[in-house]
Amino acid sequence: MFAALQPARLLFSHFGPVRDVAQTLERSAEELNVWTEQTRQASDAGLDLDHAVAMVVEQTRHRYASLAPDADPALGARFERQSGAATNVAGIMHWLGKSGLAGDYPQATG
Repeated sequence: MFAALQPARLLFSHFGPVRDVAQTLERSAEELNVWTEQTRQASDAGLDLDHAVAMVVEQTRHRYASLAPDADPALGARFERQSGAATNVAGIMHWLGKSGLAGDYPQATG
């Protein structure tokens, strides 16, 4: 959707401008798909929010250097404040329920 506009840069409120737009949109779509799939699996398994968050964090932790076992704990805390798993999983669960797509959802595209 955004890629079709062919923007020269993206401006993120927390992270500043990005000039590699195509790669950033591709990676963003990938992250949305991973988080949505993991959250859908948790939802389909009947997990409550706390357990769904724990499952999604466990399944996605390896994707983020700031959450690696040898990472600076302050960096991990900052990552959680800016992109908290609980907030993201709650939002995705809400969207899945509201859209009626808990069992099947459209893939995000860059």
